[in-house]
Amino acid sequence: MPNGFKSWIYYIFPKRCAICDGVVSFRETVCEDCEKGIEPISGKICVRCGHTVKNCECKRFAYHFRGIASPFPNSGATKEGIYNYKIVKNIDAAEYFGKKMAEKVLELFPNVESDVVTAVPMSRRKRGVKGFDHAEILAKAVASELGVEYRRMLAKVKKNKEQHTLSAKERFSNVKGVYVARENNYKNVLLIDDIKTTGATIDECSRQLMLAGTENVYCSTAVITTCKED
Repeated sequence: MPNGFKSWIYYIFPKRCAICDGVVSFRETVCEDCEKGIEPISGKICVRCGHTVKNCECKRFAYHFRGIASPFPNSGATKEGIYNYKIVKNIDAAEYFGKKMAEKVLELFPNVESDVVTAVPMSRRKRGVKGFDHAEILAKAVASELGVEYRRMLAKVKKNKEQHTLSAKERFSNVKGVYVARENNYKNVLLIDDIKTTGATIDECSRQLMLAGTENVYCSTAVITTCKED
């Protein structure tokens, strides 16, 4: 693409920082100030729950999925970035988070070959209102990075309460019967969402995928929250 044309496109549709939503050059994904505030999850990680071994939550929660890879904590700069992505609809953030999620998947599950990538679904009504399915866009970005097909395999068929208003125990019961999955015979499915808190939503989606024929479900979220006891 000619540089002149690139410059013209950038002038009309400037690229946004994946964290603060400020304008950056078309060669950047994160501005210099935000780059300094990003703190990836480091140290030995429990691949089952996605937390560092120090904050492992496997004794609190039993999951159907085989493991989860999340590159960032749900705090600081990356928490701001996910908020701007979902609320301000900063689509440029999907490129950044999708790349980092794919890198974490390859790091934690080096011997797992995903057959397909899918996403935790929105209801049709909410997708219509927002005009923007943040988990699906993230999933497509991850799939592109991994060179794996993206497929919409799950549907939300029942309205439920907002998860963030509930306790950990209530979150698991709140998602029962909310999702259904298409019949399939995949060995490994990679399931994508934006945030893992208790893991209730991705766990129920994983359960439905396995009931529909999937052998193993692995997950990835952009950020992960350390839950408080409740």
